[in-house]
Amino acid sequence: MSIPNTTQLNYISEGDLSGNVTGATKDVSAHPNFSFSASWTATGSPVGDFTIEVSNDDSVWETVTDSTIAAGGGAGSHLWDIDNIRAKYVRLKYTSSSGGTGALLDAHFVIKGGVV
Repeated sequence: MSIPNTTQLNYISEGDLSGNVTGATKDVSAHPNFSFSASWTATGSPVGDFTIEVSNDDSVWETVTDSTIAAGGGAGSHLWDIDNIRAKYVRLKYTSSSGGTGALLDAHFVIKGGVV
């Protein structure tokens, strides 16, 4: 059995969860299979939502169905495994509701089967 090539990129390093955080836009038009992983600290009790967003023009963004994960005031982590996406662009977004002073986010972006 062969394992497809993967490429992992540091995507967000020490993102400040006291406010909104939007990761860099990634062009996935040639790579419809990818994943995001995120981990965050409990400092400051961050409360908010993580979402995966897609766009075809890098201007109008839509949230991927069932991609919303809540940060409920403590530390946490999550892996979003996305296959066969039809959009050209993708990004990870955190929308803060409250707290989060001193809380940090680290996220990675992995292309499955190719090089970014």
